[in-house]
Amino acid sequence: MVNSLSITLINVLGLSSPSHVEQIISNQKALLKLNEEYTSTFDLTPSFIIFNIISENNLQATGSLSLESLSNSKSQTLWLRCKDTSSSSRDIKIKITVIKNISESRNDECPYLTLLSSGKADDLISKRLEERLQKCEKKIMKINFEPDAPPRLGTEVKIYEAENLTELDTGRLEGIGGDQIKKQVKILSEEVKKIGLNTVQEHRDELRNQVTERTSQQQDFERFTEDAVLEVTELISEMWGLEEQRTAVMQKIMDEENRIRENHIEIDTLNGQLAGLQRDILMMKALRVRYKDLENLYSSEENFLECSKKAKSVLAKKFEDGKLAADVVRGKNEKLIEKLCNEAGEYDGKLKSIIGNEKGLAEHNQNLRNALSELKVKLSDKSLEDSPDVSLASNDRYSCISKLQTLQTDAFEHDQESKLKYKSALDQKHTSYETLINLYKTLENESQSCLSKHLEKYLSTNELTFLEQSCCIQGDISNLTESLTKFLKFYASSNKSALGYLDSTSNQILKETVNIKDQCNKINDIMNNVVEKDSEVDHIKAVMGEIKLRHPPFIPKLDDPIDVALFEFIKSCEEPIPIPFTREESGIYLFGTKRIFLKLENGNIVIRIGGGFTNIQNFIEVYTPIELQRQEEVIEETNPQFRTSQARFSQSPQKGMSPQRAVRIIQGVVEVGSSGTPLKSASPFRKTPNKK
Repeated sequence: MVNSLSITLINVLGLSSPSHVEQIISNQKALLKLNEEYTSTFDLTPSFIIFNIISENNLQATGSLSLESLSNSKSQTLWLRCKDTSSSSRDIKIKITVIKNISESRNDECPYLTLLSSGKADDLISKRLEERLQKCEKKIMKINFEPDAPPRLGTEVKIYEAENLTELDTGRLEGIGGDQIKKQVKILSEEVKKIGLNTVQEHRDELRNQVTERTSQQQDFERFTEDAVLEVTELISEMWGLEEQRTAVMQKIMDEENRIRENHIEIDTLNGQLAGLQRDILMMKALRVRYKDLENLYSSEENFLECSKKAKSVLAKKFEDGKLAADVVRGKNEKLIEKLCNEAGEYDGKLKSIIGNEKGLAEHNQNLRNALSELKVKLSDKSLEDSPDVSLASNDRYSCISKLQTLQTDAFEHDQESKLKYKSALDQKHTSYETLINLYKTLENESQSCLSKHLEKYLSTNELTFLEQSCCIQGDISNLTESLTKFLKFYASSNKSALGYLDSTSNQILKETVNIKDQCNKINDIMNNVVEKDSEVDHIKAVMGEIKLRHPPFIPKLDDPIDVALFEFIKSCEEPIPIPFTREESGIYLFGTKRIFLKLENGNIVIRIGGGFTNIQNFIEVYTPIELQRQEEVIEETNPQFRTSQARFSQSPQKGMSPQRAVRIIQGVVEVGSSGTPLKSASPFRKTPNKK
């Protein structure tokens, strides 16, 4: 759709300069949208140029320019402004460049023709050379090879042949014309051809000899590459044979380890059965001891009955004698009461007399006080310092004070000596305890160092064998690569087919070496896994041994009914209790780290918790997970690798077996159904709570 436009043509013919036109158009740039893209097309007619302005596939403006205004124009640029009077009110400008016709301004006359016709060719040549030399930074010699270029006037043309060619220099070359240079070049080329025809046959023979040598070398190289490929294949087959032997040896080692593991399991089962038999034997011995105790009790009760009968008759006699003695004592007591009544009357009289004399004593006391005050005054005046009575009294007082001080110092020294003895005894106890702990620690460190040395020795031997094998392989490969590189350098100029074949063989050898290195790395990984598994097995054995020490067989105390009832309850449980009951005193036990109180109530065991009692089943269900968690924390503090070993032992680390379950599995394997109240451990690292 063509919009209604008012077309204004700015013709530069009537203006002073094209810059004025650009200034007029630039004042209207504010109305244009600079971000829009415009496309202009035009149609040329004999009298007009028609313009079409397109933006976003829409016709935005159209205009025409008359060609009559361009006929006498000397400027090179015209501007066409199309103004839209609709709602947008924007200017669209078009720049037109006037291109002059070259044919109109072309002049066919040669500028140098007048100089040549006047016979001044030397001036023309010298002028052109000077102009060119001025334009160039360096002095370059220009030679004209035009066929009609005449020689310089007044110069002789010398003919140059192969003998006097060395006399030609730049100055003489500039003085020679183009046709003479062509003739000289033609003569020299003919002489060169004549000279070269004699040695063509020799060059041909040399080339044939080189071709025969090249073919023989290529055949030798092919034979060598075939031999090298055969050697490499033999080495690879030997490597595969060694690899198969190694896998067979590793399979034998794994079979032996499985057999050892099965033997350990059988040993553990036999130990469990042995523990069960020992428990039955202990039960039989306990019953036998109980029956013997009952027989001894029966005989002792009979003896006690006879002795009690005899004692009864003796007591009856003594009772009669005591009755008679009591009657005698009663009579004496009556007489004594009468005597005491008389003495009480006398004491009443004396008391009354004492009360009467109390006033006199008070007056006497006042007099004594007055005398005492007078004595104090005299003492203050120091008038009685030489009195013998006062000196004796002071001496007696000081002697008494000194005796009291000596007694006090003796008592204090005795107390200090007793404290020092007690302190020294405590120090000796602590030192002995610390020495025992240090001995335990040194023993454990020595065992750990021995294990680490054995492991290092095993690892070093394995690494040594692996390094020897890898060195042999690398030596063979290095020899092959060196020989191949030598032949590559020697036959670098051979055929492309030979080079391609050599590249393919070298790539194949490199691939085989990479495969061999990968196999060696896999073997190294397998050996490392074997070493890790061995260390894990040793660690699991140590943990199982520690669990065995923590859970010794049950030995009940027969004279304690609570301990016997606890044994019967543990024996009746279907699954073993993972946390042992450790007896401290009658009715006081340790359940892991918790100190508890047990008692029998209607034949059942109850446990005191806080202010009340609960049955043993509820107590075990509640506190077993707590104590297992504490044991796990202690084991993780002492042995950080226990969790990883435990996860690998269970063969399902991704599923996330709980530590409690793993501990139960290990304890079940160790104990094999045996349970009970173990004896209190005598290890110095075992911490027992203080008794309340």
